[in-house]
Amino acid sequence: MACVWATFGIALGIITAPAPRNAVLLAGGIIAGLIVLTPIGVLLGLAGGRHTESLAGGSIGLIAGMILSPMAGTANPLIALSTGMIMGGLIGATLIGLFWRLPRWCAQLA
Repeated sequence: MACVWATFGIALGIITAPAPRNAVLLAGGIIAGLIVLTPIGVLLGLAGGRHTESLAGGSIGLIAGMILSPMAGTANPLIALSTGMIMGGLIGATLIGLFWRLPRWCAQLA
């Protein structure tokens, strides 16, 4: 799970790098993304989230951000891409477990 979120951090660092992209700005963005998102992946993994669901949610969120950002008319569509990826990953890691696995687990207890 930490590796998936580290990958999200690398992608986020590349996506949100300022406009005149050079090696220093890209490296700084990648390091910042790793610092911020890897602990989130560790915590989600400890909470029981699965990496496949998080990766699927992040991918769907990234695609949704690509599709919806031109429709919304945002000033910077890259922000919509990164927000969609992060929110999709969070939704994939938490809501699927909450609404699919938890009821099955509670039914086994009863």
